[in-house]
Amino acid sequence: MFATILIWSLNYIFAKAALGYLDALAFNALRYPIAAMIVLIWWRWKATPQPLDKRHLIVMLLVGLWGYGVYQILFIQGLHYTTAGNSALFGSTAPLWTAVIGLVLGRERLGKLSWAGIALAFVGVSFVIIGGQAHVSINPGQTLGDLLSLSAALVWASFTVLSKAPLARHSYSQFVAFGVTAGAVLLLISGGPSLFTVRWDLIPWWVYLVIIFSGALSNALAYLVWANAVAKVGSARTAIFLNLTPVITLSLGVLALHEPIAWVQIVGAAGVLLGVWLTARS
Repeated sequence: MFATILIWSLNYIFAKAALGYLDALAFNALRYPIAAMIVLIWWRWKATPQPLDKRHLIVMLLVGLWGYGVYQILFIQGLHYTTAGNSALFGSTAPLWTAVIGLVLGRERLGKLSWAGIALAFVGVSFVIIGGQAHVSINPGQTLGDLLSLSAALVWASFTVLSKAPLARHSYSQFVAFGVTAGAVLLLISGGPSLFTVRWDLIPWWVYLVIIFSGALSNALAYLVWANAVAKVGSARTAIFLNLTPVITLSLGVLALHEPIAWVQIVGAAGVLLGVWLTARS
């Protein structure tokens, strides 16, 4: 899971930079077919053939459209219209929503220690983001982006909870292969027209590397690891690891870029680590 969160931490930074040159929908339309191709190959290579009736196939496709398609549209558009700090802050609410939705739907019940860990991790994330370089603001011009980012967190949380049932019946590789492929179709439909308006001669070479990185690692590899974790330890205990994203981003900035770190960020990072530990062990 640590490698997955590291990849997603880097993807926040890389994707935000790439969106300065490429339309958000076009970015999704380019990276998701890469992810779909990789997970389909992985599934066919590693998975043992399993019987699949029509009803279960429809469930996997619909859940995949929701989590891998709708979420990506909301996430990338939210990141485009608001600051990276605001996007990360709203994204950090996903573990809390995951626990609440799981409780409401009766899919997963957590003890008091787990709830305390989730709350502590969220407060710690807020300290890390607000106390650092990431720009968090209340700006009417960013309202659309903020709402999209919050909606993305809710969609990812509900997707994580809903994915537990099909993951109990099918291998994680089959679930991701069908889901990401369904998501890729939706993202191609929504972003395909934008590809015809891109000025390809003005796109720097490194943007193409970001597309490959995002499709192959942030989408394909990370989604396989995430689904496997949900199947093994549950939705809420997997989702809590999302709160490590800003902590890892902060650490990368300090170690690689020698960025300053405030004491409030150190306190926040400690809170996140303790919250994740409490939730994971309970």
